Amino acid sequence: MRGGGEGGGARLARIGKALENAYGRPERRTRRDLVAGLVGTILSQNTTDVNSRRAFQDLRERFPRWVDVESANVRSIESAVRRGGLARTKARRIKQILRDIHATTGKLDLGFLRRMSDDEVIAYLLALDGVGIKTAACPVRSECDLGRSDEVPQSP
Repeated sequence: MRGGGEGGGARLARIGKALENAYGRPERRTRRDLVAGLVGTILSQNTTDVNSRRAFQDLRERFPRWVDVESANVRSIESAVRRGGLARTKARRIKQILRDIHATTGKLDLGFLRRMSDDEVIAYLLALDGVGIKTAACPVRSECDLGRSDEVPQSP
């Protein structure tokens, strides 16, 4: 056994403690902006991770609040997300999705999804124009912060 006979669990605990001592305890984020997750997922369609992150950063720099994006004209949104590719299509979809969320909830917040079942979340998101099964499944998957399932539903 490596590590001078040290078991795997004990070794990992020792390494974790050393990292914590060196860098501090990581902050746990319990709440993510689900609108940001949805918009980021839309921007990630048909492009690289690098380009979608750049497009998202550009969008948020130009429009710091979602209400700013919702009230902006499509050409301004298109200009902001250009580095992600398919800017015209994505800009129209993002603006319409924000309008739809605002119209159905009275605000630009998807926090209510946390109280819904996976099937209800997916049904709500699929009803938004431009959201397909993979995009709708993202909030249900752990990396998108509802953290319920690692499986992505398949298209019917």
